Amino acid sequence: RAGSRALRSGSSARRRCARPRTPRGGRERAPVRARPRARGDPAPDGHIVQLYQDDEFFGEAISHFAAEGLVKGESIIIVATGPHWDNISGRLARKGFQVADLFRLGQLTLLDADQTLPKFLVNKMPDAKAFKSIARATIRKARAGGKYPRVRWWGEMVNVLYVNGNRKASTRLEELFDDYFEGLEK
Repeated sequence: RAGSRALRSGSSARRRCARPRTPRGGRERAPVRARPRARGDPAPDGHIVQLYQDDEFFGEAISHFAAEGLVKGESIIIVATGPHWDNISGRLARKGFQVADLFRLGQLTLLDADQTLPKFLVNKMPDAKAFKSIARATIRKARAGGKYPRVRWWGEMVNVLYVNGNRKASTRLEELFDDYFEGLEK
């Protein structure tokens, strides 16, 4: 049932460009940066990994992903750190969305990434059973009793673990996400 698929997007650690080199003439050249295109619609597998170089692109990419789902009547789950939520919510507001109304209607669900991670980490590693329980409850809430059968999930918990030096847990959490969402599509 295509209408019941949960879509998700993830944030990957920032790629940093090398420091600009000064050519022989002494003038500093700005680095050449390829700007990835912000995606609003996930591919058929429902998974987007968006690399980003700066907070402006990051905020625009995630708010675009959320806005595309909102205008289609989908429910949006955002798992973000506080500063990133401020960036995303401000952009949603500038796009004309009433963020408080979206929360009240149940079309937008927010989890704090830093507060959610400890709920399923055991000895600094994700516990599959605890993670699946949280994911299941969050998606059930987002569907609002069938009002929003299609759900988009964007989160940065994998990135938070990676940036904090816990690469093994980051990889394991990505695997748990893949396993969980693959099971939803069957």
